[in-house]
Amino acid sequence: MSSIRGCLLTAAFLLFGCLSVLSQANRTGPDGRLQGVVADVAENAPIRYAFVLVHSGSRKEDTTAKVDENGRYELRLRPGLYDVFVAAEGFVPSCKKVEIVAGSTTTYKARLKPDAEHLQRSSQ
Repeated sequence: MSSIRGCLLTAAFLLFGCLSVLSQANRTGPDGRLQGVVADVAENAPIRYAFVLVHSGSRKEDTTAKVDENGRYELRLRPGLYDVFVAAEGFVPSCKKVEIVAGSTTTYKARLKPDAEHLQRSSQ
């Protein structure tokens, strides 16, 4: 009787392990991409080395993107909804919710306004 119970217990663990692996395989599909440009709203000039933070509330994950000298950035992300925060010194920060779809590219072109209030305070 204990032999049958041991076999059933072993089978249950194997089945649970297989189901766990299958569910993880279903969650790890192809990534999507987020790309964009950070620029000044008035002149459409690229803002070099801005700060881009991508936050996924459902997964509690934060990722930052490196913005190059042309104001461009690109990230590979898992599919889902993200909040994209963009900031640069001397500009008003921006935030937008974007959806990343598996196997495709989402573009977010952040156009930042000069932060006149803070620029005036620092020059006084």
